[in-house]
Amino acid sequence: MKCMVFGDIDYCPKDIFKEIMELISNEFYVTLDDISYTICKKPNDIITSHWVIPKLSTDFETLKK
Repeated sequence: MKCMVFGDIDYCPKDIFKEIMELISNEFYVTLDDISYTICKKPNDIITSHWVIPKLSTDFETLKK
Protein backbone atom coordinates (compact mmCIF):
# COMPACT_ATOMS: atom_id res chain seq x y z
CA MET A 1 0.00 0.00 0.00
CA LYS A 2 1.42 3.39 -0.99
CA CYS A 3 1.73 6.35 1.37
CA MET A 4 3.44 9.73 1.47
CA VAL A 5 6.88 9.93 3.07
CA PHE A 6 6.36 11.12 6.64
CA GLY A 7 7.84 11.07 10.12
CA ASP A 8 8.04 12.80 13.45
CA ILE A 9 10.61 14.54 15.58
CA ASP A 10 10.25 14.02 19.31
CA TYR A 11 11.62 16.37 21.95
CA CYS A 12 14.20 18.21 19.86
CA PRO A 13 16.07 21.25 21.22
CA LYS A 14 14.77 24.33 19.40
CA ASP A 15 18.25 25.37 18.28
CA ILE A 16 18.85 22.20 16.22
CA PHE A 17 15.37 21.80 14.68
CA LYS A 18 16.39 23.60 11.48
CA GLU A 19 19.43 21.32 11.13
CA ILE A 20 17.24 18.22 11.42
CA MET A 21 14.86 19.56 8.76
CA GLU A 22 17.85 20.21 6.48
CA LEU A 23 19.04 16.61 7.04
CA ILE A 24 15.60 15.32 6.05
CA SER A 25 15.63 17.57 2.98
CA ASN A 26 19.05 16.28 1.92
CA GLU A 27 18.20 12.63 2.62
CA PHE A 28 15.16 12.73 0.33
CA TYR A 29 16.64 15.14 -2.26
CA VAL A 30 13.90 17.75 -1.81
CA THR A 31 13.89 21.40 -0.82
CA LEU A 32 12.73 22.60 2.56
CA ASP A 33 9.70 24.08 0.76
CA ASP A 34 8.69 20.54 -0.27
CA ILE A 35 8.31 19.50 3.38
CA SER A 36 5.15 20.32 5.31
CA TYR A 37 5.49 20.19 9.07
CA THR A 38 3.94 21.16 12.37
CA ILE A 39 5.73 22.60 15.37
CA CYS A 40 4.59 22.09 18.95
CA LYS A 41 6.60 24.13 21.42
CA LYS A 42 7.27 22.50 24.79
CA PRO A 43 8.86 23.98 27.92
CA ASN A 44 12.61 24.62 28.00
CA ASP A 45 12.88 25.41 24.24
CA ILE A 46 11.95 21.86 23.19
CA ILE A 47 10.02 21.15 19.97
CA THR A 48 8.05 18.19 18.70
CA SER A 49 7.03 18.00 15.05
CA HIS A 50 5.26 15.88 12.44
CA TRP A 51 6.46 16.21 8.86
CA VAL A 52 5.38 14.96 5.44
CA ILE A 53 6.73 15.23 1.90
CA PRO A 54 3.54 15.13 -0.22
CA LYS A 55 5.32 14.81 -3.57
CA LEU A 56 7.08 11.57 -2.54
CA SER A 57 5.39 8.23 -2.08
CA THR A 58 6.60 4.94 -0.69
CA ASP A 59 5.20 1.89 1.05
CA PHE A 60 5.06 1.28 4.80
CA GLU A 61 7.76 -1.42 4.74
CA THR A 62 10.27 0.92 3.08
CA LEU A 63 9.25 3.81 5.30
CA LYS A 64 10.06 1.79 8.43
CA LYS A 65 13.63 1.29 7.19
